[in-house]
Amino acid sequence: MNYFVSRHAGAIAWAEQHLSIDHFLTHLVPDMLVAGDKVYGTLPVHLVAQINLRGGEYYHLTLDLPEHLRGQELSAKELERFAVRVQLYRVCDPYSFWYQKHLLRIRQTLRTLSQSMQRFYLQSLSVRRLTAFMFAMISLICIAWLGDQSYFLYQQLATPATTAAFDSQASIVSLLILLISSALSAYLGFSFIKVRHLNRTHALPRCEALILTASPLGGGYRLTFNDRQCELSHPDGAESLTLTSNLAHDIEAITRFKTQHGIRAPFNWQQALRAILAHHPTLRHVVLICSEQLHISQDGKTPHAELLAALLRHYVDREHCQVEVARGRLDKDSIASYYTEIEHQINRLQALGISERAICIDNTAGQVPASMGACLATLHNQCHVQYFNNQGIPQSYQVTFKQIDA
Repeated sequence: MNYFVSRHAGAIAWAEQHLSIDHFLTHLVPDMLVAGDKVYGTLPVHLVAQINLRGGEYYHLTLDLPEHLRGQELSAKELERFAVRVQLYRVCDPYSFWYQKHLLRIRQTLRTLSQSMQRFYLQSLSVRRLTAFMFAMISLICIAWLGDQSYFLYQQLATPATTAAFDSQASIVSLLILLISSALSAYLGFSFIKVRHLNRTHALPRCEALILTASPLGGGYRLTFNDRQCELSHPDGAESLTLTSNLAHDIEAITRFKTQHGIRAPFNWQQALRAILAHHPTLRHVVLICSEQLHISQDGKTPHAELLAALLRHYVDREHCQVEVARGRLDKDSIASYYTEIEHQINRLQALGISERAICIDNTAGQVPASMGACLATLHNQCHVQYFNNQGIPQSYQVTFKQIDA
């Protein structure tokens, strides 16, 4: 991931033109970084050291600025006039680097080993697992016995004069025991041993279809569309905010709009915009899963669901990406209704030629039942489920099969 950290509009505008940025931030939390991430901005030295410690790269925004212009807001053109550029820097605190990278890693390894041993004794040595192991061993013994008897049978058929120690009754009994033991082993294994695993993917997967769960527009916000322009307004704001077609810029503009006018209520559809931004270049389908509340109109004319769909169409390429509202009007408190509708949409998207791995379910903007239904809908396929926090940091998960281990 590429992050640009700045509060200056001119620097953000220049970065949008010259850098490939995934997320624009006004504040960086080093704990959210993983190895390979790139951070651009003008951060203090101790934060740069933490970025490098986590395996990330830091590029400093540098320019030749005269002394009389320090502390002033500069536009993108003024930044270019003063030779703005990014330079790679590495910062290392010798003591903390050695301590955190080596001693803490050793402590983590010992703690993980200790937890694994405890898990083995407390969980693995259970009655059910010992029973499954016993039946599996009986199955292996029967397989060995049947193999031995098959050899004797072959010898008897190939050379009738040879006396072979083939026992037909014992072979039949062994075959029955093998079938019963195998069935019991499979039953105990799949019924009591966890073979599915919730795996977090650090990099967002390629997404061609995005299924969004959403909640009605709240907080007093209003959206209006005039001549292909979209305006966001709030009773506490002196003036409305005109949204452009630049998705990344508008997400940050909404945050600044709330800050400048002192609006405490969150614009909950901002999370839906972040979900679109994460997969913007590859999206072909966007499906909105709506409860009955979203089919209620905001101004007596347009339902919330159609407003949200219009907002998303404002940013996607309409020739290559289709935004649609699911027909079902779901009960907002029913997990089962969300699960059924999302599973239906997954099957429908597959029929349109989209692979399961290219379908992502975003449960950021929905309510709790919608989020739970979205997670449950990924248990029987290879779809991903994602979530964005308030800082716009994505978390992507996939339910996968795992080997039965200790």
